[in-house]
Amino acid sequence: MKAFLLGIILFTSVAAGLRCFTCDNARSMFMCAFQGRIRTCHNNQDSCETVVRRVGKRLVIIKRCKQKQACVENAKRQFAVSEFGFVECNTDQSNAVCTCCCQTELCNLQPHACTGMIFPCQERNAIENGAVTCSANNRPRSVCKFECRNPGFFIRPVRSSETTCRATGEWDRPKPCCARACPPYLPNDIVFVRQASTSEAWDEFKRRVVTIMGEFNVGSESALPGIISYDNSSNVRTGNVLKYLLEDYFTTANGDRNSVRNVIVLQADNASSDDVSAPADRLRKAGHKIFVIATANSSNPEYYNQASAMVGDQKQLYIQQNPSDATYIQDLVRELCDDPCQPDSNL
Repeated sequence: MKAFLLGIILFTSVAAGLRCFTCDNARSMFMCAFQGRIRTCHNNQDSCETVVRRVGKRLVIIKRCKQKQACVENAKRQFAVSEFGFVECNTDQSNAVCTCCCQTELCNLQPHACTGMIFPCQERNAIENGAVTCSANNRPRSVCKFECRNPGFFIRPVRSSETTCRATGEWDRPKPCCARACPPYLPNDIVFVRQASTSEAWDEFKRRVVTIMGEFNVGSESALPGIISYDNSSNVRTGNVLKYLLEDYFTTANGDRNSVRNVIVLQADNASSDDVSAPADRLRKAGHKIFVIATANSSNPEYYNQASAMVGDQKQLYIQQNPSDATYIQDLVRELCDDPCQPDSNL
């Protein structure tokens, strides 16, 4: 019977939640240990938090239960540099606050001072046709330097040839790649999409595509283009076309290359009758880049709202002043070459 009761007591204690040591506004770790108590946290509090605040020469210690995400976000924010160059968690300023988080039973019981947490960045792996060397692997303040080792390849973007791991666990610049000079090399699968109100507009669009692709090499080591025409009726459904591109066009069965970026260059004469924002957002989140060419003579405000919503980045929206206006072409070529790297989650 005693063994059975003990089993129930232990089970109840574990099921009730994490246990943390708690104290409130203690003047030292000794006073925190003397005045504090062990507390069973609520079920949604999965972390023990220690906060050390320094105001002049006075210390204030707080230990408590906390949600893990909130605790970690507080700790990271205290390492972020403010617009005035101030870091909250520091050792040489009169006003400072540092937070430490842990997630095991009574893990904050020991009277150790909290001087902040260590947030490693994601590891920087070598890049294709190149190499990387890091001063301290993926630890904060580690500096990683990238170089290209094959002739004819260059680091892009140039500013990312050297990246530093911030104290918040994020790299200060995106991971670069080794790419050939662009133009003429453009490692993209690119589709040109046109909703033309007249056959003349469609013919003019095809001529513009030839001009744009004339800037680049076309082939398996560079750009592979496609072209689509849709909806010259009064019921334009651009959102449906974007959904088709995501779910059917950009697939390996249709020859899509996983190793390169997918690009959409879309021009429509009329506003869409269906939603374009949601499918465009899904495309961008999947790593696809969208450029939109809009006409300047539309009287429908929704037309411009939709064009703006599709690109996300307004640098990728071009306004064509009249049907013969081709000034956007060089800007488009420049933007296509701006970042030839395939999107990488290892930022």
